[in-house]
Amino acid sequence: MKKILVFFALLGVLGVGAVSAEPVDMVVLLDTSESMFPYFNEVTHYLIGDILTQQLRKGDTFSLLSFASRPEIEVSRQIESKQDIQDVINRVLLLQPLGRYTDFVLAVKYLYQFTVDLPLSTKKDILILTDGIHDPPPGSSFPNKLGPNGQDLSGNRQEIVDIANEIRQRGWEVHILQFPSGGIPSAAAVGQPGVELLPYGSAKAGSAAPGQAGAPGAGVAPGAAASGGSGAASSGASGAAAGAGRPQVGPAARASSAGGAAQGAKTGASPGGQPNDSLFRTLAEKLGVHIEEYQGTTKTSIAHVATGAPELTFPGYLGKVGYDLTVPFTIRNFEGSPILVQLNRVLYNGANLLQSRVSLPLQASKSGVLKAHLRLPVTLRPGKQSISVDLEFADSARVFPHTGLLSFTLRGGIAGSGGVSLVLLPILFAIVLIAAGILVFFLVRRIVESLAAAAPATVHPRVHYDAGRRLVKPVEMRVAGQNPNIGGRNVHPFGSGGRKSIGGGSSSFLIYLYTLPAHIAEIGLSGDRFVFTPLHREFFPGLSGPLEDCLGKEIRLRTKEGRELTVVFREYVSPLDQVNRVMHLIDHPGAAGSARESAGGADTPRQ
Repeated sequence: MKKILVFFALLGVLGVGAVSAEPVDMVVLLDTSESMFPYFNEVTHYLIGDILTQQLRKGDTFSLLSFASRPEIEVSRQIESKQDIQDVINRVLLLQPLGRYTDFVLAVKYLYQFTVDLPLSTKKDILILTDGIHDPPPGSSFPNKLGPNGQDLSGNRQEIVDIANEIRQRGWEVHILQFPSGGIPSAAAVGQPGVELLPYGSAKAGSAAPGQAGAPGAGVAPGAAASGGSGAASSGASGAAAGAGRPQVGPAARASSAGGAAQGAKTGASPGGQPNDSLFRTLAEKLGVHIEEYQGTTKTSIAHVATGAPELTFPGYLGKVGYDLTVPFTIRNFEGSPILVQLNRVLYNGANLLQSRVSLPLQASKSGVLKAHLRLPVTLRPGKQSISVDLEFADSARVFPHTGLLSFTLRGGIAGSGGVSLVLLPILFAIVLIAAGILVFFLVRRIVESLAAAAPATVHPRVHYDAGRRLVKPVEMRVAGQNPNIGGRNVHPFGSGGRKSIGGGSSSFLIYLYTLPAHIAEIGLSGDRFVFTPLHREFFPGLSGPLEDCLGKEIRLRTKEGRELTVVFREYVSPLDQVNRVMHLIDHPGAAGSARESAGGADTPRQ
């Protein structure tokens, strides 16, 4: 338990998982001298190829600097599309390790000057690929000057220290991969699976050490015959020269047995006959980084070893699964410190299959299993399936390969034998939603009409004279498109000089078809004529003032939203009066009232 707590505390101290999401400037410094010949195929095809296709993302920049006698810019490209990646790969594949010298100090200085000119806003990720030997050409500004005891008299070490301090102060991330300097061919180089890459300075059991007379291939190096040098020295002499620690290519191939020791000093070998990579190791020491040694690393993991990026392994056949399943992904940490990997999405045809985010803490140089809970799309039919998915990790973690195949046999489940039911579920759900929306619309409209009909209203008589001899005329408002069957809500009587408001809200004459403010107009009885007066003329585009004798005239109204409707005021005729008129029982308005007055006597007006 204490170990687990310490582990998570260490994760917090290191800021694990907080990898910057900003674009990355990836700068690769590649040794293209002849001594890299046995490993160059792995470097270009697998290491740089995997970095380009798996680690880089849109917006990142990839720069490749090569060096032998002098450093050069091979390519520098911002990655915006797959075509950019392919263009860079095509350029990398044209490189050949043909350099006769290796000016390591000049290359490191050039690397610093190139990187410092890149934008300050981007993260810098530097990868150095070399055997680490400093073997400068004649006339170099950084020649090898060794004392009798092998001490550096040239000032090269101080140059390396100064550059390393500058790089470290700027916070650049540096990875170093060192290749053996003995020139032992790799299995891929010779096409023999039994050939093994050995650690630097080691020899296979039962064979002579590299450089000893009689050791197999001691005096032979790739390209030596084509170098034009005097590579046809005796086997004993060439073996002694090879003991200097570098493959006998370039200037070293011209060494004789008599000058072997002197030539070894020139090419960076120590007096003891071992390669002098002290400057290389000084750089790593001052940068505070670990040198990864290429010791027969598999092709698939060389990029992980070089860059420290976590390696993702997709599972094999998952067996019979349902639409909800758990997929185990194996992730290996190549860093020398703990990391925290968080999976955010698992994409299939643009859709996220991951039900919830999942994290996996990994200790240094350890592997773990990340269990992702997925939900497959209902469009997948039962049976054998092999789908391609793309995994997205949090904080731009450069876990790769992030794309791969998931193979399984999908059970029918509730989808039945043909999967039709699950396919139809979204369609049925959409139909139900539409039907529910229509039902709610009509229900709300019915409620509004019912509330309007329930408002207090008075059933007014036909036109008659009250006791004060004032004419009482009930008037009805009709709105085009608005239900008129709301009782007496929009029927009101008028006495001489009476006025009623028109509009929404608490207006006497209510317009509820569209949203309107209250009291946008008035209608009043002046003498024996009705007058319509707009109070807010912006709602009545056809009126510039009061409308006289407004009964029976269409009045155009426009809402703030631009909707238009027509309002008409007319004398109200009750349904009973309409029936009586049809039956010709009443010829003139007011006659019935006169008859009743004569019969009752009480309401007979005085002359």
